[in-house]
Amino acid sequence: MAFVLCRRGPLAFFLGLSAAVTLPHLAGAVRSGLHVAGTAHTNLVANESASDDQCKKWLLVQYREKLGKEAERMPLRGSFHYVAGEWEDKLLMRKTLANGCVKVYSAVCTKGKGGLKVIRECPGRVAKESWRPFCLLSSRKVDLGKSESLELTSASGEHVRFTSGKVKVTAMSLGKCPLVETQKNFDLMSYVSKPWYVQQQMATQYLPITWNFCVAAEYKVMEKTSFWGYSIQVRNIAREVDGTLHDSGSLLRAYNADKYDPAKLAVAPSFLPKVLSGDYWVLAYNEEEGYALISGGQPTTPTQGGCTTGSGTNDAGLWIFTRARERNEALVQKVRGIAASQGFDLGVLNDIDQTSCEDLLAP
Repeated sequence: MAFVLCRRGPLAFFLGLSAAVTLPHLAGAVRSGLHVAGTAHTNLVANESASDDQCKKWLLVQYREKLGKEAERMPLRGSFHYVAGEWEDKLLMRKTLANGCVKVYSAVCTKGKGGLKVIRECPGRVAKESWRPFCLLSSRKVDLGKSESLELTSASGEHVRFTSGKVKVTAMSLGKCPLVETQKNFDLMSYVSKPWYVQQQMATQYLPITWNFCVAAEYKVMEKTSFWGYSIQVRNIAREVDGTLHDSGSLLRAYNADKYDPAKLAVAPSFLPKVLSGDYWVLAYNEEEGYALISGGQPTTPTQGGCTTGSGTNDAGLWIFTRARERNEALVQKVRGIAASQGFDLGVLNDIDQTSCEDLLAP
């Protein structure tokens, strides 16, 4: 077996001051003066300090296809994971090279060290095996070159095939909360095509329970990307019991925060750089049934009833959206079941009163 040493390079550590921009009601954050809440977008970074034993970590596999500008379909992007202890000698992918050789990649872990076992198979030759350890940030990337193809095997046994792009494999420490999964094959254009009405939501620092009336959200794809790189306009509306209106207007913007996953967005006031934005993850979405489940990122706080995100500003919040303002109890319960299956504590969700509401959003 051939061994590949880890490349040494500079490690940059960033301490970001996060403005109150988690989602979807960032107008409340601006109202409270943009409180500092911590670093945004930290949940997908491998946590080396939590455990030096990589075999006790989860394994996250992310993939993204790269298509030309004239492509008639959206590129394939997504992710899946294995929990700790379930990815030993697990087949991940097969890459066919331009010369006809095939590389078979498997995730392996022994004596606390994880990585990719690669077997190179060529016609008429003896197979060669090599080892690519997880280094530095506990990850490895597999890129596709010209005239190469790849078949990825997901945790559910499904096969994803593409001829351009890359795959990233990461060993991650996530504490006691399971890694949530976002909506597969997420269609952003369909998602933003009509307004959403909130039926239940978690109270946060910038979204108090006193605002739980007539809550709605509207998204529009911008014709031109903004100076800071935002591509979606966001408008959030809520009322208090006395009718006081909170309307974010044209203040908020969003963008796709994860190049491997189109369902992982982030939101911020338009005047802030993207590094200060807050996570907006679409965990479940069905246009035909008219629902969506949104989380302010990966839940990290274990409770007696499951796990929750934070309750401050960034990395906080949980929402049940429906296309119809009028409450459909069976549909709400279905989405609550989806949230429970992902490990969320449903006790944090509060009902939104959508009765006697003036519709301020475009149909």
